[in-house]
Amino acid sequence: MQVIKLLPLPILALTLLQMILSTIAVADVEEDLVTILQEEISQINNELSDIKKDVLEIKKMLTAITNRMTPKIATVSIDNDPFMGNANAPITLVEFSDYECTYCGRFAKSVLPQK
Repeated sequence: MQVIKLLPLPILALTLLQMILSTIAVADVEEDLVTILQEEISQINNELSDIKKDVLEIKKMLTAITNRMTPKIATVSIDNDPFMGNANAPITLVEFSDYECTYCGRFAKSVLPQK
């Protein structure tokens, strides 16, 4: 009878030992998982930082292009100069030509007399 009474004790001890070891193993796995997740979060933050830098560079380039594309309004005096059209027009187109240039001279001789 004593053998039967002692048998549950080792089984109980082994069961308790297994529970303790599994708890320790779970804690180790949780620590490893936390470490892995922290590393992944760090990588994601680094990549996000790189993306933010790229977006800022693109914004700067677009701003530069937009500034170059914005038409410049110039005020030019045309007092006492020959002109065609309405003197009070909201837009004035000023043409500069070099009449000694063969192309400009040909244009002036062929197009301007038609008006």
